[in-house]
Amino acid sequence: TEGVALGPILMGVSKPAHILTPAATVRRVVNMTAIAAVEAQIRAAQTGTAGGAEGSG
Repeated sequence: TEGVALGPILMGVSKPAHILTPAATVRRVVNMTAIAAVEAQIRAAQTGTAGGAEGSG
């Protein structure tokens, strides 16, 4: 197949976490970065904050 496996993606926490192994290819890093960027945009749209960032502390 021409599918690309992504993950693991840790779910069920207050914020998403993406895990890359040391053996991750450049393509996998780029794909995971794209997923993280989209999730940040969705979070920003839902919370009304720029960049989806919340204050630390």
